[in-house]
Amino acid sequence: MVDPEIRLQNISLEHGELTARRAMSWAESTNRTTMFMTVVGAAAVALALFAQTGVTGASMALLAVIICSVVLLVGLTTLLRVAQLDEEDMRWIQGLNRLRSLRLELDPGLAPYLVTSQYDDFASVLEAYTTEHASRAYAFGTLVVLLVGVNAVLVGFVGGLAAVSLGGDLTAAVLVAALAATGFLVATSIWMYRGVRQMPGRLVSLIPASRPVTERTPDGGGAGAPGASVATDPTPRASSTE
Repeated sequence: MVDPEIRLQNISLEHGELTARRAMSWAESTNRTTMFMTVVGAAAVALALFAQTGVTGASMALLAVIICSVVLLVGLTTLLRVAQLDEEDMRWIQGLNRLRSLRLELDPGLAPYLVTSQYDDFASVLEAYTTEHASRAYAFGTLVVLLVGVNAVLVGFVGGLAAVSLGGDLTAAVLVAALAATGFLVATSIWMYRGVRQMPGRLVSLIPASRPVTERTPDGGGAGAPGASVATDPTPRASSTE
């Protein structure tokens, strides 16, 4: 039999660690994005200063290609890292949901006071980011979509500048820029779609919303364990943010 005080201490320690990991993930996402946008602004200022020195034509286009290619590299790595951090954040939320489910098993009377989900399946984890009645357009306001948009502009800009530096006219540059940006958006959309489709498989669920929550007995046993109680009706599912 586990001492209830020790169990509560373990829950508090795990909750604190998961919360700290979420804070670290968000801090890194913010810092990486801020760094990227700072580099974009610095590149624009640098190109403006070079233009004032009298550098024009193909030489200016080649210089801009080099600078913008470096900025694009920073942008792509930032996008990949932020996407990875978002996946890690979902795992931390899944852990918090499991702890919430454990608290409900220990104290079923707590259910009416919770506004967040106690399940750890993919749909329940997503509830931590938005409300049940939120618009589907919510996804277009996320940090990843913002980074995809900025990177698409950079890809198009680099493509257009490359066309100019190779001797193309304005029409060719605009056409190449549009094709490059569109191709990047299509490729990135497919990558993001596949990632979202594969996420439920990578996010292993132990307490899905379709399964009722079981009450733990004083000896700590769960469903199917010696002395475990039968499954109770599931508590009301929460739908608000974490």
